[in-house]
Amino acid sequence: MQKIKPPCHPDCPRRSPGCHNPETCRAWRDYCAQKAEYDAIARAARNEENLMYTYQAGILRKSARRRNVQCNGRKL
Repeated sequence: MQKIKPPCHPDCPRRSPGCHNPETCRAWRDYCAQKAEYDAIARAARNEENLMYTYQAGILRKSARRRNVQCNGRKL
């Protein structure tokens, strides 16, 4: 999913002080709604990725501990 781009550019004919307000600009209101949806999807994807990373790191830690326990009893 592509990142949401704001509707206003420096040469926007509707641009004025306070125009980045959802109550006064319909385009900005639509942008805020789309951005909130995009942020929720991106946050869910990051959380899933972090969960998998945590799970993988836990498995690697347990594996390393098991290996160290086996090596500690023997002289290398």
